[in-house]
Amino acid sequence: VLLGPVYREMAEAQHSVTTEVKGMRGSILDRNGRILARSVPCLSVYANPLAMTDIHEAAAALAPLLGRTKADLESVFRKHRKFIWLARKVDDATAIAIEQAGIEGIGLSREYQRVYPYRHLAGQLLGFVGLDSQGLEGVELAYDERLRGHTFKDRVTGNAVQRVLSRNEEMIEEQQGEDITLSIDA
Repeated sequence: VLLGPVYREMAEAQHSVTTEVKGMRGSILDRNGRILARSVPCLSVYANPLAMTDIHEAAAALAPLLGRTKADLESVFRKHRKFIWLARKVDDATAIAIEQAGIEGIGLSREYQRVYPYRHLAGQLLGFVGLDSQGLEGVELAYDERLRGHTFKDRVTGNAVQRVLSRNEEMIEEQQGEDITLSIDA
């Protein structure tokens, strides 16, 4: 009873994880509202070697899923950092297989991939974005501040191996970047 507040604080620290959440980049539309560029959600794979009990077992289970060698993953896991990217923007089948494997210390993070439905149409005008969704050329760069989704730190409920159990999805939608309508006609 006397140490209740202390134990409550310890429990919250164990089950709360602070994650950085990036909002989705806004779309680029033509004057008729056709989408010239948009972002779609995808998942990336990361590791927390400090949360792993057996790096050899984790590497053996993960290697065939990512198409990497067991030795390569073991060397990555020996770095003793809390966060290491293993594969960015993986396909849905890979993400599902990794999630179902339930490998300790391996997690999935939501990111966004930029898609250009009309492929190369107005490609030089629209430009492109980098791996972290920052504008690098064209309209993507010129209006990067408006298009870029807002990044915020979210305190979420997690389990003992820092896997996120629940997140406020409404908050993520509020962080979306602004859509831009151009005067061109696709």
